[in-house]
Amino acid sequence: MKWRSALIAFKATRLLAFKNGLQQTGMITSMPGIYSRNFDEGNCRIVEKVSIRQISIIADMYKIVRIRWRRDGLNNKAFQKQKTEKWIATYDCSKRQLEQVDGQLKCSFLPEKSTLFLSNTKLKKIKSF
Repeated sequence: MKWRSALIAFKATRLLAFKNGLQQTGMITSMPGIYSRNFDEGNCRIVEKVSIRQISIIADMYKIVRIRWRRDGLNNKAFQKQKTEKWIATYDCSKRQLEQVDGQLKCSFLPEKSTLFLSNTKLKKIKSF
């Protein structure tokens, strides 16, 4: 009887490992893309876009570019680039998030809602690669 419970536990462990592998693969394939958010600051309109591209499949390394545009006033139709940030991140399987190489910034994802959380800001996915 002991061997049956051991066999059932073994099957359950294999099933759980397979399920986790599928979730990791789904997460990794859904991360790359362009994410955006728009918000108002006083009488200024701010548009922030984050681009995530995989640069190494073996090391799970990603290049993240964050660009912020600003439009002053309601009548002005031209956006001006305000700030650009670039960094390299790796995917941490245990935490299921991207971490900047020096550990300062972290990106979390909700793939089912096409949402990225970066530094306490929520961005929606607008394009996949």
